[in-house]
Amino acid sequence: MIASPGWRGARRTLASVALLMVAGAVHAGPSYDQDRKELESILDDIMAWFPGEWSSAPQIHYARTVYMPPEGEHEPWYRTFARIEAPQIGPYVLYGQINLGGRDGPLYRGSQVLYKVSIDEQRRVVLVRGQGPADPEKYINLQDHPELWKSVQMRDEAGIRCDFIWRRDGEQVVGVLDGPTEERRKGGPGTCSYVASNGKDFLADAEWTLTPETLWVYDTNLMGGVQFIGRKDRTHTRLYRARPYR
Repeated sequence: MIASPGWRGARRTLASVALLMVAGAVHAGPSYDQDRKELESILDDIMAWFPGEWSSAPQIHYARTVYMPPEGEHEPWYRTFARIEAPQIGPYVLYGQINLGGRDGPLYRGSQVLYKVSIDEQRRVVLVRGQGPADPEKYINLQDHPELWKSVQMRDEAGIRCDFIWRRDGEQVVGVLDGPTEERRKGGPGTCSYVASNGKDFLADAEWTLTPETLWVYDTNLMGGVQFIGRKDRTHTRLYRARPYR
């Protein structure tokens, strides 16, 4: 079974779904009233499912043989995640990077990210805070160099403006953006916005959907209303498990 994107995909088909809904239905959607045990379970799944290597090659093959999206083929991402022992950052830390075309392909610029994972008791979510490493050139292929794990640092954790919050949705876990204040959420659910240092409005919109075998990634950033990250057709990049990471 292939997982489909979470609430964002559902939102796009809301009009048709509404015709089938019965007023007062008991099971109208997933429950997000998660207790500590459930939050720990989500954290465990994130730490167990992310590590490994992921490829978008099946999505590209599908585009070439079945249906080509409006903006053409997705980029040939080969994405690596590894859990690293980096107590200077936190007890639960992931490192990720993207290479183009394969594990030995060129590094996708700006794709090196350290992810600090924790439980947010107040919001009852799992919080993931991502930031690039300081001195990123020194930490290329960090997943292969455990001798460097205890020296790597986030570039500027205090400068992270948006939260990435994760909840369970059926057999998958879904991460969306959340602004830490109402002002930061003015772009709508799943977004984060603020005034950048250049005085322009910045808006980030993201949704990641993770299962043990698939990872759907949607990321879009706009500055002053002009999109500079993400696809114009707003489609997810679909990544499939390539091999586990040891």
